[in-house]
Amino acid sequence: MILHLFGCLLFKSADITVSDDINDTGIEGVEVVDTADDTESEDTGSSTETDTNETDTDETDCIVEDEICDGIDNDCDGYPSEDEIDNDGDGYVECSYDASIWTGISDIIGGEDCNDFDASVHPSALELCDGQINACGNTLPSDEVDNDGDGYVECTIDSNGWDGNATVIGGEDCSDTNSSVHMLLSYYLDSDGDGFGSPDFETIVCEPPTGYILDDTDCDDTDADIFPNAPEICDGMDTDCDLTIPSSELDDDSDGYVECAIDSTGWDGDTAVTGGEDCDDSDVNEFPGQIWYDDVDADTYGNPNSPQTSCEQPSSTSLDPSDCDDTDASVHPSAPELCDGQINACGNPLPSDEVDNDGDGYVECNIDSGGWDSFGNPLGGDCDDTDPNSTPNNLWFADTDNDGFGDPNNYLVQCLQPNGFIVDYTDCDDTDSASYPNAPEIPYDGIDQDCDGQDLSDIGMDDVVEGDLIITEVMYWGTNGSDDDWFEVYNASNINIDLMGLEVSTLNDSYTVSNSTMLSSGEYIVFLESTNPFANGNFPTNQVDALETGMFINNPGDSLYLEYNGTTLAELNIPSRGSLGIGQRVSWIMDDYSSTQDDPSNWCFSTSFGYSLFSLMYYGTPGADNDSCDQDGDGFSVGQGDCDDDDINVFPGQTEILNGIDDNCDGDIDEGTTTFDDDGDGFSENQGDCDDNNSDTYPGAAYQESASTCMQDSDGDGFGANVTRGSNVATGTDCNDSDGTIYPGAFDYPSDGIDQDCDGADAGVVPPSQ
Repeated sequence: MILHLFGCLLFKSADITVSDDINDTGIEGVEVVDTADDTESEDTGSSTETDTNETDTDETDCIVEDEICDGIDNDCDGYPSEDEIDNDGDGYVECSYDASIWTGISDIIGGEDCNDFDASVHPSALELCDGQINACGNTLPSDEVDNDGDGYVECTIDSNGWDGNATVIGGEDCSDTNSSVHMLLSYYLDSDGDGFGSPDFETIVCEPPTGYILDDTDCDDTDADIFPNAPEICDGMDTDCDLTIPSSELDDDSDGYVECAIDSTGWDGDTAVTGGEDCDDSDVNEFPGQIWYDDVDADTYGNPNSPQTSCEQPSSTSLDPSDCDDTDASVHPSAPELCDGQINACGNPLPSDEVDNDGDGYVECNIDSGGWDSFGNPLGGDCDDTDPNSTPNNLWFADTDNDGFGDPNNYLVQCLQPNGFIVDYTDCDDTDSASYPNAPEIPYDGIDQDCDGQDLSDIGMDDVVEGDLIITEVMYWGTNGSDDDWFEVYNASNINIDLMGLEVSTLNDSYTVSNSTMLSSGEYIVFLESTNPFANGNFPTNQVDALETGMFINNPGDSLYLEYNGTTLAELNIPSRGSLGIGQRVSWIMDDYSSTQDDPSNWCFSTSFGYSLFSLMYYGTPGADNDSCDQDGDGFSVGQGDCDDDDINVFPGQTEILNGIDDNCDGDIDEGTTTFDDDGDGFSENQGDCDDNNSDTYPGAAYQESASTCMQDSDGDGFGANVTRGSNVATGTDCNDSDGTIYPGAFDYPSDGIDQDCDGADAGVVPPSQ
């Protein structure tokens, strides 16, 4: 509150203007008359001290008047009246203000201020919500009256505060007739009546509508069981509104079950959940009511006939009820097929390779390490289940010398027959093709050819084979008629032969050696027609190794047979004397004992003097080697390589001339003399044809190794063997041109005694034990 102190002012005249002295009235322009004399010791500004600041010497004593509402000190008491002072500075004083007489401070605009200590209260004040009458003379507005006594008024409390009834604590009472309501508030719908409102349904009103409350924390206003801090129940919902669903209400393994027991009110969460009390929510296969099947064999497939219900998996069970044999882990729907004689993959047929089709005790597959589970106890690895003789335990024996007999000490155990191996194992020497059981025995050579355990020294007729005895000379036209004929037999074997039992026959007669007659290797025996040697042209019996008499020969032409037990050992057809051109007392001879015995071209007449009877000369060599049969006189007999012993110009070594004849007996015609193509293959010998008698053999033939050579590929393996034809010599690389599996680079079967790859040695592998 502003206090103005007015002193008594002394004026010399009414025209004196009041200065700004602090003891002045404080009202600029107010004229006063000072009635005091010059000797006044007290100024109006103070009643006790001398005004040392007063400079006016012309003041007069104050004229005392009645105080009026003019803003100055009328009664000369030193200050205007209290009601003329604007204590609160609101421009209003308490007295009745008249502008026409107001000479006080110019800020005063009115009077009759009803509260000069509150600037907000004066006659023209705006009504504020402050609990008091601001415009003097008015009544307190009703909105500043707390009619319902709830501490709130209807208006909005002024920013300067409340100056009214101390019980009022706030404004904006939206209903001043209801003490429980005093402001506009946000109300929220509580649909489920659980005392918690939905933040999604808000209304701002004074009084809440039906069903609305102040709370907005309900996370589900459709369910009365769901609200903040509500007890959690197993229903799949966030019951306590903490924005999380308990882990026990989550189906972690997605098997349709949660860990908690479903509340009696039911499940309101994930529709995929069908139940609770899951015993293992990390395993999709474990849940209440799960059906398990006994899996005794632990193959993960169960027995459909043994179900059991359990949440947790019982031991030795499976979810899969498709096992067709729960006693065998190798049998189930997806089992790999094993060679065990049973159907492993349920529902499939038994594989054919597990069936012993030929009944040899072997199946084609290799028996599983777990053994055979069906009838019988077969072995596996059969290479041919249609042949009971083909089994994996077949023993094959090497036939290195290709004589048809195998080596018992060189064998392989396998199903298929290896190349160079046979089933026989009776060979006593598999490096010699001449040695095998019952082979012709060569006596006195220290070799057991027939595999009887010893070399042969003497044999009887039981052991004689064709070729051991041959007819070498015949005298069938002597001097004394029919009783001086004879013929000679030669022991061509390498062993002594006892001729007892030998049958000698002709077309009309036969004779059997009845006594033991030993004919050594390389010796001769002469069979005489007459029992009297002298009747046979004085036959020199002393020069023959052995002699038999009483054998008849038909002179005009006959056939001689050497036989034993019905087997013909030698045969000679004797032409007529005239066709042979043989004179009387001349023998017919064969000088090449390796030639065909029954071919007349291999025979000739003897030219050597043999013996005489009186003056008659006999030509022959009984008991001795025969003459050479060079019939054309060219120095070569047939046995000496003469290919035409009737032509003196044809013999081995003869110069080849152009005549269409094999002059030199080398098998080729006109070689080196012409372009004559004998076999019509387009190449003559001098053009490189190595065999001009074979149209399949010529330089560049498809099976030849190169166009520059000419060689026969007899076995068709693409490799040729060495060939010599006349002056043409081709060097091939095939070490065996009679076997198509043997050639350079072929696979060499180990330890079979055969050099398949032509490297000079067999591949060595120790054979399995038998």
